[in-house]
Amino acid sequence: MEIKPLIIGSIKRISFNLKHAKLRGTDSAEYCYSVWLRNLVHLNKNGMKNHPKTIVELGPGNSIGVGLAALLTGSEKYYGLDTTHYANNKDNLIILNKLIELFNKRTPIPNNNEFPKMNPKLENYSFPKEILTEDYLKKALNQQRIENIKKALLNINSEGSHNNIRIFYKVPWFGKNIIKNKEVDLIFSQAVMEHILYFKKAYLIMYNWLKEKGFMCHQIDYKSHTITKKWYGHWQYPTLLWNKVVQRKDCLLNRKTHSQHLKIIKEIGFKLIKQIKVKPKNKPTKEKLSKEFQNLPEDDFITSSAFIIAQK
Repeated sequence: MEIKPLIIGSIKRISFNLKHAKLRGTDSAEYCYSVWLRNLVHLNKNGMKNHPKTIVELGPGNSIGVGLAALLTGSEKYYGLDTTHYANNKDNLIILNKLIELFNKRTPIPNNNEFPKMNPKLENYSFPKEILTEDYLKKALNQQRIENIKKALLNINSEGSHNNIRIFYKVPWFGKNIIKNKEVDLIFSQAVMEHILYFKKAYLIMYNWLKEKGFMCHQIDYKSHTITKKWYGHWQYPTLLWNKVVQRKDCLLNRKTHSQHLKIIKEIGFKLIKQIKVKPKNKPTKEKLSKEFQNLPEDDFITSSAFIIAQK
């Protein structure tokens, strides 16, 4: 691969895309509702029968709406962990009220028509009444419990409990001893794990946080996030050049592949429960990749994103 043409042909596009990069759509209640219910459906199908009481979300983005959806369906303690302070309570309250409306109406899960790029996909987007039964929701959505969730949101990061409801939003989170070992029932993220540079350390921290038999699920996007024209273009750069020219604080990518994530997950001690892989439209030409990426397992070249469920 010739380095000079790659730099000349990419640098303007990279700069433009970094400057105009946007957060995920967590300022939309429908988006948050869909993310949580998709996760819940897949987790329920793959062994998580009890609703998780203590949950952790990595990188909630511009609201903690997914966590609020989880609280409305029965969770009691939520940790939203981010590297930059995006969410604010004014928007969170608006989203919470809209989420209450969506759940009260038993709204079907927003599907590919509304969020065509969202993963994981479902076979059926009907409201999951077999998981969230009427009797269950009467308790989860009773007025007093909703008021307790609102109080916890207005007193975010308070150790005080509002009938067991607590909400924590910690920025920055990495490396801080803010969660006790074996405290958490579920850890989840949506297009976050591809951004964490010390991803092995992150998985180890998650393993320690989880209770025995606790679950984690991550939707991971292995693509270049439009930094390059081709979805695999970030694999064309040698590490030194990538770190010098592209890698910036406002758009970090660890460039780890599907097989590398699975390898670390298994090495740490997780049991891999489920993986749902998305195939790209085109496959990389190995010769055009940087040498360090040319000998990847074949599966990495046909996996542009994946939803992973694992259990401690």
